[in-house]
Amino acid sequence: MGLLKSIEGNWNGYIIQKWDNKEVVIPVAFQLKKEDLQLSGEAVIDTSGLAFKNIEHKDSMVIDLESVHVYDPYIQINYLSREDEPEQFGSFVIRLNESGKKLEGWFTGYGPESMRVIAGLISLEKSN
Repeated sequence: MGLLKSIEGNWNGYIIQKWDNKEVVIPVAFQLKKEDLQLSGEAVIDTSGLAFKNIEHKDSMVIDLESVHVYDPYIQINYLSREDEPEQFGSFVIRLNESGKKLEGWFTGYGPESMRVIAGLISLEKSN
């Protein structure tokens, strides 16, 4: 699959979501690797600028990523927190632009700080 090969690599950008009743921009970095007919990898979310009330503050959180569906140029990537991280899970639905250098889309999932379903935008640019 050409789309998966195009998405393989390192991506940097941000997510936009509601946090404490305000819209915030949160830096994020994806590292994705093609394995057979899917992608897997991790995302590091920079939480250093966020104020936590319900969970222990961390400067960053790591989530595992795994693609589950491809419909060129769209891809669905599920995410799940690691065992040593606060519980969070959900899904990204993103689109690779024509140049192959940008991923944009939406995410929804369970947020450990809000203890509810969260949603927002994601925008990433290829860094390698």
